[in-house]
Amino acid sequence: MSVLRPLALTLLLASAPSVAAAQTSPYQPCTKTPAQADLDAARGLHQAAKQYLAKALYDRAIQSWLDAATFDCTKPEVFINIGNAYERLGDTEKAIVAYKTYIDRKGAAADPDTVEKVKNLSAMLVKNKRDAEAAAEAARANGNGDGGSGSGSGKDGSDGGGTALPSTDGPGIWPWVVTGTGGALALTGAVLLGVGGSKISSAEALCPSRNCGAAPPSTPVAELQAAQQDGNTGLTLQRSGGALLGVGLATAGGGLLWHFLTQPDKAASPTSPETTGGWHVVPQVGWGYYGASTQLAF
Repeated sequence: MSVLRPLALTLLLASAPSVAAAQTSPYQPCTKTPAQADLDAARGLHQAAKQYLAKALYDRAIQSWLDAATFDCTKPEVFINIGNAYERLGDTEKAIVAYKTYIDRKGAAADPDTVEKVKNLSAMLVKNKRDAEAAAEAARANGNGDGGSGSGSGKDGSDGGGTALPSTDGPGIWPWVVTGTGGALALTGAVLLGVGGSKISSAEALCPSRNCGAAPPSTPVAELQAAQQDGNTGLTLQRSGGALLGVGLATAGGGLLWHFLTQPDKAASPTSPETTGGWHVVPQVGWGYYGASTQLAF
């Protein structure tokens, strides 16, 4: 039975050309007998490879085992280790090549589990390739079906049958973007106000009425200087926070006005604002100014 396993593997790979093409072994044949120094070097490289494998340094582990095989090529089991490392890297094709090199060199004495593993990995590669081809074919079929259907829209904005599609007015999601930006600015401003107020309160505990000269004489100068710095920082933060809070609220309000006052009138004819008289709210958003203004269109 053990003699038939390598033969069965060969037949399986021959039935899968896409996999068998990748099975040509890149490893040099074993043609020399190692000296004692070669055996010692191979043993050291094997120990290093095991350490690399334990640290998930799979590329280094593979290279160390390959180097070990150049010193001592009489131990085909090294290719099981190499195949295992390639599997952990996710390179199934190279893992199969390494396992098959071991099987070829061991012949009838090859480990049955390794022979079975190569069969399973080869079958999996064939299946994955067929699944990928089927998925690509399905995607192409879907693309052709969408492009060839008669329900697509024409270049002139029609539905393909000569009927003009109704235009969609309205600002879309942009008012909500403006509102969200304003809310974020307002929240930032509120946080800065709170932090600034906390620093000012801490400073006033040492400097009553914001006058550090009125502090008790026993207060260390360094503490007074720190309190003065905290107080000034707190005032700066409060000014910045107040400005951001005001700007944020104005921006959020402008976004809401933009949304609610510029909704399209579905009952009206689809004429543009430039051809009808009336007042329109136009959002004005930019650096230094946030809000909404009115313009008269004639």
